[in-house]
Amino acid sequence: MIAPCSHSISARLSKKLALFTIVVMGLLSWASWSAVGMLVKDRNAQDLASRCSLFEDLLSLEARSGGEAAVKARLELDRAMRRTSRLEVWRADGSLLYADVASPAFQASSHLRSKEFLVQADELPGGRLRAVYTVDFTDDAAMGTRWALILLAVTLAAGAVVGGGVWWHVRRGLSPLRHLAAQTRMISPQHLEQRLS
Repeated sequence: MIAPCSHSISARLSKKLALFTIVVMGLLSWASWSAVGMLVKDRNAQDLASRCSLFEDLLSLEARSGGEAAVKARLELDRAMRRTSRLEVWRADGSLLYADVASPAFQASSHLRSKEFLVQADELPGGRLRAVYTVDFTDDAAMGTRWALILLAVTLAAGAVVGGGVWWHVRRGLSPLRHLAAQTRMISPQHLEQRLS
């Protein structure tokens, strides 16, 4: 009767500690993933703002040096560098001056972030341009998903390792008790000479 009980003790302890490990590791992993997600979002917002500031300076310079033609020529020249982004520029009267052609995959993305900014251009009619810059952060979102899967795998693996280790140690620690139980079962009215070692 004792051997099944000892097995039950090791199984129960290993399951409880594995579950406890999974819960603790899961909470730590979730906190880590959330912190990394906030850092990535902050970095993306700063990156978007710095790019818009760069465009503002560039477009203002081009407008001063050559007017609308220079602005459009520069935007066309740099278009290949905006594979995962889109820039749209409107004149002061609201008419479209320039717009990058967005791919269907870009338009369908759920990870687009946009920022609107104004460009001071005294040489152009209305004295300014209005622009919207949109960036697709799908790659960062995919990295976040991979990070979450890695943390999940590590959490489950930690639970399995702890559970297996506890089971082995408890079984090993209770082996004298199992031997004692086996000796006790051998004592009977027919074998009264049997003694416990």
